[in-house]
Amino acid sequence: MTKPRWMRVLLIVLIMAAAVVSQTNSVFADDGLVTKDVGINDSSITINSNVVSNRSLAFPILRYNDIQYLPLNWNLMKSMGYQYTRIGDERVLTKVEPGETFIFDAAATMNPSTSAQAYALEDSAVILYEGEPLDTQGYPLLVHNHMIYLPLTYHVKDALGWYAKNDRIAGFHLSTESEEALNTMIEASDKAYLERLAAFMRKVNPSLSESRAHDYVVWLKDACDRYGMDESWMMAVIWQESSFNANCEYNGAIGIMQIMGSTGRALGLSIEQLYDPQLAIEYGTKYLSQKLDRYGSIERAVIAYNQGYYNVDRGDYTTHYLDGVEAKRAKVLAFLNAV
Repeated sequence: MTKPRWMRVLLIVLIMAAAVVSQTNSVFADDGLVTKDVGINDSSITINSNVVSNRSLAFPILRYNDIQYLPLNWNLMKSMGYQYTRIGDERVLTKVEPGETFIFDAAATMNPSTSAQAYALEDSAVILYEGEPLDTQGYPLLVHNHMIYLPLTYHVKDALGWYAKNDRIAGFHLSTESEEALNTMIEASDKAYLERLAAFMRKVNPSLSESRAHDYVVWLKDACDRYGMDESWMMAVIWQESSFNANCEYNGAIGIMQIMGSTGRALGLSIEQLYDPQLAIEYGTKYLSQKLDRYGSIERAVIAYNQGYYNVDRGDYTTHYLDGVEAKRAKVLAFLNAV
């Protein structure tokens, strides 16, 4: 049956409109942007002596090809004495009076991953400072979470008068004052303390490499800072559970913090993820902090970590596990306090 002329015309119009939409979406999706795999610093960051957990931020400091990338968000820039604006096609960084309050934009939820995707702007995209493009030495400007990111190349830092250093265990430090101020911040950090924690882990588990022990300490410190937990208690719990062995498995308990599969699912983690020491430390610390919030006692929280809410609530538990953790914590503290 032949369609009426008006229906054929309508069909052609609809097809042409669909083609236009398809082309428009394709152009918008491409738009000269290239997806880049980037890293999210998993240690703390310190900017002008202000310390914060990087993965707690809506706009974390990123790492791409071993170069640190700083978000040009309003709060951070204002506290550092700068303002980023875009006027037409021009992106401009201006020196302003520093804000009195140091403010980071917190993420709605902590990012459990240290990898992400960003978009690289076209090569012609630059940021102007004092009328001249900042020299990014061939590194592109990135966009992550709708925020522009500036690579902290040598020439960028030199032009802006910024001093920065990233230490694997002490974290990322940046000063807008001087190199001396930067070194003072690093010396005042917990690096020596964190190194001692790593050394103790290797004493308990000699199979741990130095770099792996450093990883564990960075993740532990980050999680303890976020959830208000004491590192010595967490060290003792991990020692009691697995002796810092991420591949440990016993009676259904998995990984470095020996989290049960059912508990892991309640925390949003798969069995595979429980073997990931970073995620296990993160969520194990969170899990213990929830028990501390419930009971107001770290001792009862530790017992509940081992024997569950139900047994602690009805008073049907033993202190054998707690005794072991407390004995191990005493050894951790003795090691940390030894001259």
